[in-house]
Amino acid sequence: MLLVLGAQAVDPGGFDHEGFAVRDPRDGREVFRVLVTTGGRPLLAMYDVDGDQPIGVRIDPDGASVVRLSGNPGTGLVLQDREARVRARFQLDERGDVFLVIFDQEGRQVWRAP
Repeated sequence: MLLVLGAQAVDPGGFDHEGFAVRDPRDGREVFRVLVTTGGRPLLAMYDVDGDQPIGVRIDPDGASVVRLSGNPGTGLVLQDREARVRARFQLDERGDVFLVIFDQEGRQVWRAP
């Protein structure tokens, strides 16, 4: 199925020979893909506006589960409790160095490394 935006036809995504793709309806750029590798392992990829893959989830040949995040300062994992309060941050700082911070229920920092 193609969507027509102005005079331009845009592929909204769907199944193709590589797996399932989701495309931005404005320009047809791929933003999300689910596929099975040639080795039979699942792979999930999300792409940024430049076409880079800052988020990937896969299972390696040895069975290890891998979640890969890459990108600019602020990239990382944030854990929240049921009330959406941040309890931990594992992120890149402005220099690209990693840090880990743990917070209590009131949002006070209780531990940080480095």
